[in-house]
Amino acid sequence: GLPIKPIYQMVYQWGNKVDIIKGHCDVLIDDSEFNCYQALNVGFPAILITRPHNKNSNYPFKINKLDLNEIIEVYNTIV
Repeated sequence: GLPIKPIYQMVYQWGNKVDIIKGHCDVLIDDSEFNCYQALNVGFPAILITRPHNKNSNYPFKINKLDLNEIIEVYNTIV
């Protein structure tokens, strides 16, 4: 149900994912609170998608599923 924009899925655990996606993506959606904070710390919008291992996270920008309306609503609170 997401729009026809490219969606990239990546496995990268050796640094800040923003170094790879900056200029190609508008927002990072990740299940790692650490990755999301890394992105925010360099000024890149990042949304945490809730999963069992992070459900108690205090990260301020969260979604529960890949729902376009939910993503837009949270994204607009970041930028």
